[in-house]
Amino acid sequence: MKLVNQETGRSVPLSFERVAPVYDATRRMSDAVCIEVSREICLEAGNREGMLVADIGAGTGRFSVPLTVRGCRVVGVDISGEMLRVMLSKLNPSFRCRLQPVVADAQYMPFRSNCFDAALCFQVLHLIQDWRSVTTEVQRTLIKGGLLAVGESARRGLTAEIGDAYKEIRAKHGYPYKRPGAGSIEEVLDYLRNRGYTTSSEPEKHTWVGHMTISSIIRGLEDKVYSGTWNVPQDPHHEVILELREWARKRYSNLELSRETESEFKIGFARFPETDRKK
Repeated sequence: MKLVNQETGRSVPLSFERVAPVYDATRRMSDAVCIEVSREICLEAGNREGMLVADIGAGTGRFSVPLTVRGCRVVGVDISGEMLRVMLSKLNPSFRCRLQPVVADAQYMPFRSNCFDAALCFQVLHLIQDWRSVTTEVQRTLIKGGLLAVGESARRGLTAEIGDAYKEIRAKHGYPYKRPGAGSIEEVLDYLRNRGYTTSSEPEKHTWVGHMTISSIIRGLEDKVYSGTWNVPQDPHHEVILELREWARKRYSNLELSRETESEFKIGFARFPETDRKK
């Protein structure tokens, strides 16, 4: 998985090694939503004890860990070994035998064909330019009729407003933002549907509310803890953040006041054909 550095024009590896220690704190995803989504995956996949599940782009294990608690055997795949180490640190030792971390690229996974009952690709396909090749690789590793769950989170309200301002300012500085991979979960489901797979008619949505200060949101952008900031060179990035902070002072006045934030996680399911898979 790679990003294009907009200063050099060269592709650079897309890995979350550097931000692994702060990843969960800066994403602030609801634990309750992770547990509920894990329950839905198990139900959709047949809810069998000992099901073998591939969590592709497992990261810090926000879904791998609750899946093991529900009785699944999970292989957590990620290109970042540091992220997987954080995942293992969360796991109750009594469930350790159910979770196997594997450092690998989602486009070239070191598994035999037809081995997983289910797979999930959460928060990853939008990062991969050739994301369709990942779905082909997942198809290879799933049993016939196996389940693929795809999902992505989205900010709403305050965090979305600040994120949009950041994108507008960086575009003005000559660095327009564009997702390197899939544009949306709907695009992924449409693609799979057009290849003959049975999919959700539309994604299910889970929402939750939290609290953050505006200064902490901007600090996360400034510290480049989000992958969407990584391909902006440091000097123009610094100028973008200065302008963003000035915009925020005019827009909100008090940047240290804790404010309500809204977030959303969307999940869709695709079941691969049991016979005559398309190439």
